[in-house]
This record gives sequence, C-alpha cells and structure tokens, in this order.
Amino acid sequence: MSEAEEQKRQYDAACKNVLSEKGIIANILQDCVGEFQTCSIDEIVNHCIEGQPETGTVLVEPLPHA
Repeated sequence: MSEAEEQKRQYDAACKNVLSEKGIIANILQDCVGEFQTCSIDEIVNHCIEGQPETGTVLVEPLPHA
C-alpha cells in the first residue's frame, strides 16, 4: 500500500470514528432532519439513537441506476 493510500485509509478511519459519536450524530440530525429540529441533543442521544453506532462494519450496496 502506498503512503498516500495509507494516509487516505487513516483519514477515512478517523472520520468514521468522529461520525460514530452520538453527540455528533445528534447535532447532524437536529440540523438536517426536520423531524429532529424540535428535539434537544440530549433527547436525540438518549432516546433516538439505539446502541452504539457502527461504522465501517456493515457493507452498503449502491443504489441501482434509475
């Protein structure tokens, strides 16, 4: 693996780690999803996000082209 590929892999892992934090997810949900705009961050973290978010462990299939 080249140094550039390794650096990209490390950045990807760091981004996934940050985005797996419930507080970060809650802020994104509150700002971007209408259904969560009236909820507090605490409410989203403690009542809407179940378990520990998984990143990099579940394969996602691309959507078929329309």
